[in-house]
Amino acid sequence: MQVTRQLHGNLLIRLYYDENGNLNSYTEYVYDNDGNRTEQNVYRADGSLNNQTLYKDEQRVKYSYYDDSGHLNYYTEYTYDSQGNTTEEANYYADGSIKSRTTYKDGDRNETIDYRADGSVEHRSLYVNDELSKGIWYDEDGNITDETTY
Repeated sequence: MQVTRQLHGNLLIRLYYDENGNLNSYTEYVYDNDGNRTEQNVYRADGSLNNQTLYKDEQRVKYSYYDDSGHLNYYTEYTYDSQGNTTEEANYYADGSIKSRTTYKDGDRNETIDYRADGSVEHRSLYVNDELSKGIWYDEDGNITDETTY
């Protein structure tokens, strides 16, 4: 079951309950004075933040996920071109080090790069028409260790 409440003009809260009437989670939506959504926060039943999404110009620009104790686990940042198409999706560990980066061309996935904790490239996935076409694995020194064409 879902209940929606409008609070203080630019804040909307949706409450989610299980079949027994117990609160499961709730989502808080924040809007600017022009009515554009700027933030979405999802909370667990205990009030701890589960995830947060930030928006600019109607597009998601950052998504953050928190563990059960409320600590940032990881976050993702999104980049767009002037037509509003996603051009990059970058995933980071809580400390800000890169986890993976996906680039897009003409709205389709182009390449995904997975990084090790030290920032070196571990794996690259190449895409054609948004379909996986090749996987390339690297050792710690940047040498190709395996290559698979799909």
